[in-house]
Amino acid sequence: MKTKYKISSKLQFTTEQVKDVYKFAARMAKETCVSLNRKVPLQVNLKVFASTHRTRSGRATINTGRGTKTTRSVDVFLRMGRGFSGYTERYHRYADSPTMHCEGDLDVFVHLMGHELGHAICGFEGDKIGEFQCERFAARVVEAYRNMTQDPAAMI
Repeated sequence: MKTKYKISSKLQFTTEQVKDVYKFAARMAKETCVSLNRKVPLQVNLKVFASTHRTRSGRATINTGRGTKTTRSVDVFLRMGRGFSGYTERYHRYADSPTMHCEGDLDVFVHLMGHELGHAICGFEGDKIGEFQCERFAARVVEAYRNMTQDPAAMI
């Protein structure tokens, strides 16, 4: 799966951080996609922009699993602001959506990336069930990312 990146220089994260988060979440999404017997998209076009407001949003093309593997590409757009300390992430359209406590901007970004890759790679739909699947997938990505990046000295 190839990736084309377009990352804003005004973002609070470095280009390498964004790419690392993407690669980590994409690896998990690809495994989920394969386990659901869907075709993995050949290319992901990732565009990440900075926002001057305390906001975050995302949009992704849904991987339908149809078409040939060699011609399918999906688009992922993310917009990220600053100031997410102690933020509870949830899908605001539904009151009963799963929640995830995020410690800071990086956790919120990882959650947002995981959610949108749930649509783009895993193929979760945009209806209520699909959004809940994406929220649960994003929570798994955040927990796995936290475990991967945790300092071993802090666990003593």
